[in-house]
Amino acid sequence: MREFGRLSWIQTMLFTVWIFHLGIGGLAQAKAEIPTYVVNSKSATANALGIADHTVVATLPVRINPDGAATGLTLPIEGASQTPPIYIQYHVWFTRSSCPSFNPQADWWHWSWSPDHNPCETPFPGAPWLRELSSPGYPLIGPYDSSNDEVLRWHIRLAKAAAVSGFFVSVYSFCTVCTSSQRSYFLSNFSKMLDIAKEENFLLGIEDWQPLDLTDKETWKAEVQNQIDTFASHPAFLRINGKPAIWFNFYLQWMSLDELILFLDSRSTFWIIGGITLDQLRAFEQKSTQAQATQELTYNVPTTSGWSFVFPDFESELRNLTGAGFVSIAHGYPGFDERAIPDREERRFGLRNNGQILYDFLSASVRGEAQAVILESFNDFAEYTQFEPGFDIKQYRDTGQEVIYSGDPYRYLALLGDFKGVSWVTPMPPCSIVDPLLIQYDMTRCCSTWTDVINNYNVYVAGQASWTDVITCYNQYVSP
Repeated sequence: MREFGRLSWIQTMLFTVWIFHLGIGGLAQAKAEIPTYVVNSKSATANALGIADHTVVATLPVRINPDGAATGLTLPIEGASQTPPIYIQYHVWFTRSSCPSFNPQADWWHWSWSPDHNPCETPFPGAPWLRELSSPGYPLIGPYDSSNDEVLRWHIRLAKAAAVSGFFVSVYSFCTVCTSSQRSYFLSNFSKMLDIAKEENFLLGIEDWQPLDLTDKETWKAEVQNQIDTFASHPAFLRINGKPAIWFNFYLQWMSLDELILFLDSRSTFWIIGGITLDQLRAFEQKSTQAQATQELTYNVPTTSGWSFVFPDFESELRNLTGAGFVSIAHGYPGFDERAIPDREERRFGLRNNGQILYDFLSASVRGEAQAVILESFNDFAEYTQFEPGFDIKQYRDTGQEVIYSGDPYRYLALLGDFKGVSWVTPMPPCSIVDPLLIQYDMTRCCSTWTDVINNYNVYVAGQASWTDVITCYNQYVSP
């Protein structure tokens, strides 16, 4: 904590001039508008299940658009007395390199999916800040490295500001075609993210998808077991019914039922399984001695012609799962578009429709009394499923994508906050994690230093920011 009295004399003088310029009354009013929100995001169903959760505490001012308009849409859920805890899938696979780069796919892993997409290049007229990424959208802080502690911390704080209860982190045990150093990179990032999550009072589970090479399922199983043995005792690891939570897919039925049961019961774990049938769950329950499992019920999947909705009556499927004695977990996408990825043959997509798909999914989950919700994803810009703050870049790189942010980088996180009944509060990114190009061309406002406080005030004076943004930056500066 940096006390006000420890500011340099020139900083103190400038801030004093600033206060008198605004008027003491104006500052007092601004201080009065800084509420403290204490939001208990654990529902009664989560309590009953023993789903570990957290209390979100935000003490920064509510963020509004410069024109005073509210951020996002309102999500009134009819007949809802409570909302289920929300979890979001999260990726730790990104790397960032110096320039020039002669192998962008390796140097800027998962930002570049083609040698023709080199993030060291900025080929877009009118946008010298815009790097060439394999994505129809662009992150607010630019392309980043998943090993950066402060990036991980900021992402966790963003999720907490939206009353999200935790992440399911993809650690890529399925990536049997990855090198050992790449798999070590994923696990190292997850390990440090667990430590940061503990500091931030946040929770992380693991998403393990499935083997890319289904003939090498034994490697996948061994790696998943090793992850449980290595990480499950961490205090920030998400637990359901007291057991560490692991999520994976079984849609292709790539193990026999007996083999699946033997694997699941090898560890005292809570398994969330996409593609498992209710009959298979019952068979597992009869033979299990220490593990528990449930079915991930998916609401929507993208196709080459738009959304396909998996169940004719999604709400009834959720109730049937709960009625059979299993935890009902709803899974859905806010949007999807892989048409900017060069090597994707299917080119699937699903439109967000200005947030309507998210609204419909959350509404159906509440009406079906889902006990938890998983959204996909926080930061997959290549598949355009992200909740992470970003820019619309359709005017510079048109791949047929939707405009999704509409001038508000935090829009979709604010929508989740609306769903949870929380007014959106912006955790501004530290300047150290923002791409220098974005700072150079004044595209992303950040806050780390006294200069940033003054810069944010100047933007406010120019009518391009709200007063609450200025106070947010100042509070962030004095309480980093």
